[in-house]
Amino acid sequence: MNIRMATLEDVETLHNLHFALNRHRHSLQPTNYQGKSMDEEWIEENIKTRYRDYILLEVDNEIKGMALVEIKETYSVPGSVKYKYLDLMSFYIVPELDLNYYGHELFTAVRAWGKKYFLSYIQLHELINDVKMVNFLAREQLAVTQQTFKCVI
Repeated sequence: MNIRMATLEDVETLHNLHFALNRHRHSLQPTNYQGKSMDEEWIEENIKTRYRDYILLEVDNEIKGMALVEIKETYSVPGSVKYKYLDLMSFYIVPELDLNYYGHELFTAVRAWGKKYFLSYIQLHELINDVKMVNFLAREQLAVTQQTFKCVI
């Protein structure tokens, strides 16, 4: 097993991983996700952008997981505390691997990336009905701090 940063040579594999992640999200919430991949230009831009990176999980010399991380700042609005934080935009491990073991290894690298940039915390949005992922995140010491509510107009 190896953890490394993505390069432009990884774009096609990242395209496939995003496709698998979005198909999974579509299966859970088809009204919110189309089950399509991200375009390769967007993936390339993520690799090239200074404050965004892909952290990759390799097993037997094949990329089997990814974490798309970005440095963000909270909004400056009266009454709120301003922080620089790690936005975990995407996190995916192929289903044939044990999420608890391999996911922990990848998440440890995500934490290290955030510490490298002196970020205050990790934030992500996860589907409430992705029970396996929600349980994994709880084991990784993430707590629900806000909820999003929706209704049809």
